[in-house]
Amino acid sequence: MQQAHCPAAGRITQGFHGRHDGIDIANSRGTPIYAVGPGTVTFSAVADPHGYGQYIIIHHDDGSATQYGHMYQRHVRVGDRVSGGQQIALMGSEGGATGVHLHLRTYNRASDGHGIDPILYLRDRGLSMPCVPGATEDDMDGDTFIKQASNVVIGTIPGGTINMPFNWWLSAIYAHIIGIESVVRATAHAVTSVDGVDDQAKAQVEAARQDLANLKAALLEGAQSTSPSE
Repeated sequence: MQQAHCPAAGRITQGFHGRHDGIDIANSRGTPIYAVGPGTVTFSAVADPHGYGQYIIIHHDDGSATQYGHMYQRHVRVGDRVSGGQQIALMGSEGGATGVHLHLRTYNRASDGHGIDPILYLRDRGLSMPCVPGATEDDMDGDTFIKQASNVVIGTIPGGTINMPFNWWLSAIYAHIIGIESVVRATAHAVTSVDGVDDQAKAQVEAARQDLANLKAALLEGAQSTSPSE
């Protein structure tokens, strides 16, 4: 599977459950939205002014599909060829939305009628959520990624903002977690590609990856509720 790209900066305000066929990534109006991977735009229009609002569907080269909803501005048309990480829209609150966010849906096959959890879809493609837009960990050297990971917490990223309180210690912790996570990711790749590694070892590495992803999410949630440092 091809490496996934971060769909948008922000915090996850609602996960995949029951009738909620996707995840919500909240941020400020106008936050850039990016294609998760390369593919062809098959829908770009207003679907339902009282429901999903403006949304985009991309059929990806691996046969999967992603949907992006509630935008206030779309930058691609049906038939356009997009690359992974290409900006395709701006975040809004059109349709049946209670606040500004991206509603992201993911499908293993473009023909599937019901989506899968985007957290799992993205994780299978090497991306943990929440994420840093514009680049993947593997695309950058350590110092650059730590700087961008810190920016997620303190609230400034290229092309948008997270609207989080300025908090240096949360920023530093988050950046260190990102560094540890890259090591765990490399370890996971090694244990799955080498013969003779038992299932227990593989499970332990996968559990470590999930624990780190959960810790990142908790830190970002904490940054939302922490008073700004003077």
